[in-house]
Amino acid sequence: MRTLSAFAALLLFAACQSAPPEGLTAADQEAIYELGQKYRAAAVAGDWAGWTDLWTPDAVYQVPQGPTLVGHEQIMAEAQAFGVPAEMDFAIDRSDGSGGWAWARGTWNVVTAATEDMPTMTMGGSYLWVLEKQGDGSWLIDTECYNLDAPSFFVSRLTAHAY
Repeated sequence: MRTLSAFAALLLFAACQSAPPEGLTAADQEAIYELGQKYRAAAVAGDWAGWTDLWTPDAVYQVPQGPTLVGHEQIMAEAQAFGVPAEMDFAIDRSDGSGGWAWARGTWNVVTAATEDMPTMTMGGSYLWVLEKQGDGSWLIDTECYNLDAPSFFVSRLTAHAY
């Protein structure tokens, strides 16, 4: 009898718990996909102000072998130093979340334009975004962390000029 009472109490307790938050809606998934398309389009156009507008004002950008950048000003300076990519592929492989937060991960490939300091290069890697939902249903990048699919000696040579 005591076991039955304990089991009934456990069932009652479980029934009173709130359900876990649901994942992203189809509209959220579409908005995140559109964010990725805007990100790519702004980068290829060299529209760094438009690109930076895709980030929250206090966003964090973690670049390989470099300092953590915080806020629009630092993030835009990094993008401008990198330069306008001649070509860019950008894919969101998966995203999920709940409430006002989501994450997305994917891959990117860039062909850089040659400059006085650097020849044309092809590079790629992967990234992870933390996204914050806005009042209008859109999403902004709160945090981006990315890596280069390259040997470590290449990463150190590439980033040495910027830092």
